[in-house]
Amino acid sequence: MAAKRGIDNTPSQEHMDHIVESVDRLLDPLREAWGAYCKNANLGTAGIMISSGYCGPKLNAVVGGP
Repeated sequence: MAAKRGIDNTPSQEHMDHIVESVDRLLDPLREAWGAYCKNANLGTAGIMISSGYCGPKLNAVVGGP
């Protein structure tokens, strides 16, 4: 969406550090736990798909965010 609107939505280094920390501490453990649960409950291979990890102020304003 940002590219279509000509908006540079590149996170700063500080934001990138927080994104990496969130993936390491929250998302990866969540994916592992969900995968184990699905396997144990015979639900097949389930996944969690993240479609976005950052929405900068300009893009946020365009999409009507807070």
